[in-house]
Amino acid sequence: MIPFRALPAILLACASLACSAEVDLEALAKETEVAAAASAKDKATPEIIMAKTREAAALLEKDGDAAFDKFRGKDSPFVFCGTYVSVYDANAVVLFQPIKYKLVGKSLADLRDANGKQFMVDIMNVAKEKGEGWVDYVWPKPGEKTPSYKVGFIKKAVHGDKTYVINIGTNDLTPEQGAKLVAGK
Repeated sequence: MIPFRALPAILLACASLACSAEVDLEALAKETEVAAAASAKDKATPEIIMAKTREAAALLEKDGDAAFDKFRGKDSPFVFCGTYVSVYDANAVVLFQPIKYKLVGKSLADLRDANGKQFMVDIMNVAKEKGEGWVDYVWPKPGEKTPSYKVGFIKKAVHGDKTYVINIGTNDLTPEQGAKLVAGK
């Protein structure tokens, strides 16, 4: 049993750990953003995006939430070609976002891109109806504020009773190339 007078010290220690975890997430987010921006010199092809998304899905199916730590940081193989992994639940609630980690736990169901498109609706529909496929939208590149054309490969994964929707996108394709992928051509 813990003596009552020891509780303030224990609570202070716990609060410090929580604060350091916040600082660590912030540092990891910045590290991931810098790594993604630096890796943008290599261009992502649809084949690379599909392979990485399927690899991330396989990790989630095997390890569940424990896979998230493999998706962030400068040494992650999932931070590549100017992009990274984002993961949602089946209702568009953010489960993992390595750069904008404060979005975790928030619903993006009503999120619109700069053109007003509710692209999360499309992402969720692809996951539910097809299991995998492409969705296009406009979104800023890592380290940038201005949105640009992006196409993401979506894949559904299941671990136990939990459903994951993985999205890895690229800004390296033209709208014409992206439209062909979205159309399944």
